[in-house]
Amino acid sequence: MLRELNADPEKRFFIYHINENGLRAAIVPKGENPNDIAVKNSFMTNGKIEWFSTKEHPCLYE
Repeated sequence: MLRELNADPEKRFFIYHINENGLRAAIVPKGENPNDIAVKNSFMTNGKIEWFSTKEHPCLYE
C-alpha cells in the first residue's frame, strides 16, 4: 500500500500512523499542515500527535 501511495501520479503527500488497529494513511492536501490532518484522523499515541511520511517507512527499502 505504501509503495502505491508513494508512486501517486499526482505527487500528493501522504502520512501514516500505526496503532493496535493496524496501519492507516491519510492524504495531506497542498497547503495544509500534516499535524492538523493527523489530529483529524486521530493519529495519536498517548495523547500526542504521531505520524510519519509514507516515504520514511523502512519496508520500502528492503
